[in-house]
Amino acid sequence: MLIMSGSTGEFFAQVPKAVTFALIASLIECLADEEQGKHTREPAFMRPLRRWTDKFLSVVARFRFISLTVVFGAFISALFILG
Repeated sequence: MLIMSGSTGEFFAQVPKAVTFALIASLIECLADEEQGKHTREPAFMRPLRRWTDKFLSVVARFRFISLTVVFGAFISALFILG
């Protein structure tokens, strides 16, 4: 898919990039989820990311309507910019 040319190639080039990113993220998560007894070990670089993600999700959950409005606004903006 990455070697296709033209506008179709530009469109389909996003698919393998997204799949690659998902596989890398899955590998990192898999390595972080090695269980040793009842405790889950995670690499040191994952701890700040997990803390940031937890804080971000708690804010999004607290302000659901505002979060949904921001996401919808970004989507509409992207349609206007790209379309």
